[in-house]
Amino acid sequence: MANTLIKKLAVFLWSGLLFSAAFSQNESQPAHVLVLEDIEIIGNKKTNDHVILRHLSVQPGDTLGPGVLVVNKNRLDATKFFKSTDVYTKPGSEKGLVVLVVEIEERKWPAYYFKGGHGDLDGWYLIPVGFNFSNLFGHGQYLDFQMKWGNRQDGISVSYTQPDFLETASQLDISVFLNSVEFTHYWDFNDTAQTVQNVGLAFKLSNPFDIYKSLSLTGRQVGVQPVSNQVLKPYFGDDFNRAILTAIGFTFDTDTRDNPLFPASGFWGAFNAEIVYKHFSANYAFPKLTYDGRWFYRISERNVFAFHLESGYTTSQAPFYERFYLGGSYSLRGYSFARLTPLGWGSSLLAAQTELRFPLGSAEFPQYKHIIVLYYDVGGIWSPGELPGVMDFHHGLGVGYRIKLPIVNIARLDLTVPFSRIENDFFNYIKLQVALGHSF
Repeated sequence: MANTLIKKLAVFLWSGLLFSAAFSQNESQPAHVLVLEDIEIIGNKKTNDHVILRHLSVQPGDTLGPGVLVVNKNRLDATKFFKSTDVYTKPGSEKGLVVLVVEIEERKWPAYYFKGGHGDLDGWYLIPVGFNFSNLFGHGQYLDFQMKWGNRQDGISVSYTQPDFLETASQLDISVFLNSVEFTHYWDFNDTAQTVQNVGLAFKLSNPFDIYKSLSLTGRQVGVQPVSNQVLKPYFGDDFNRAILTAIGFTFDTDTRDNPLFPASGFWGAFNAEIVYKHFSANYAFPKLTYDGRWFYRISERNVFAFHLESGYTTSQAPFYERFYLGGSYSLRGYSFARLTPLGWGSSLLAAQTELRFPLGSAEFPQYKHIIVLYYDVGGIWSPGELPGVMDFHHGLGVGYRIKLPIVNIARLDLTVPFSRIENDFFNYIKLQVALGHSF
């Protein structure tokens, strides 16, 4: 044990001296260049070498720059394949050449996790039971099992991820799920909740064509059973029958954000086009288009302007559980969930959100613990056959507070003044909403 510690300490000191000598510069002597001669992997009894190599940012023949050891250790840690990792260098066969040593300790058991989150339709949710089998069979696959419990969705899912599908840069994701989703309907001065049960299979074949963009082929087959609701049944007819949906589509997405959780600059966007088609076992046929774009601009050293644009379109053939809603903490703030949605939910949607984010303190940049937000939301939603008009849009103006917490990450408090007056709604002049995560 003592010899191992002494050996690692000696290698660490040698690496530090070597890199400091190689990258220090003065007026009389130019910096030396270190070239990677080879990569040596230690400790991988199960994991194939190529699984580790594909996550490294360097390969033999590359010139090594400052910070390369830390960068590649972080890349390996991010895979969650290994219990521990160590990345260091040792002298090569001649002066100016080095060998990169990757030393790993593999996981023997699946990793248990407990986490919380939020989704557009899901609302907030917790995953009290989750298991991740990472690096399955030593080829870098993932197998994930989770039980989800939330305010609008409960369920169980099993998902499988195959990187480098068929020895290409593509990634295949397959999921099997069983869940129930709660939909809220408003009509006249009444509202009621409607539960829809789903069981299905979905796949996504992603093909990145540069570091920021990817094009994916998607598909799903879902068995749907709306729970009987005698109050709503006269309004929806066939939508309350048991149904099977079969869909094929594609998704184009891009992500240039500097930080996925606390972005200060960049863009994230996704466009999805899907065709639900009818065959011997499927009941519905309709198209569905959605777009979600999010822009982030740093307006000072710490303050950020954020803009969100969301739209959707489908036809009258789509059942209510495949349509769109408006209103709520993750939609148009100042209104209850789906409060602005027409009965039967909408077939066309256009909404936008703007935010000015002001972090308090700078000790934890960029993941600030406290953030003050000023925001303005606007949106409209239409039933099949309705033509959009300027007067159809609803508005909300407000101020919010975000705090970073363990497990759930971000909790937020929003106080909104809604411009539209909803009949028989007590919260017509100001509304306080509590939620998890950023609004976008």
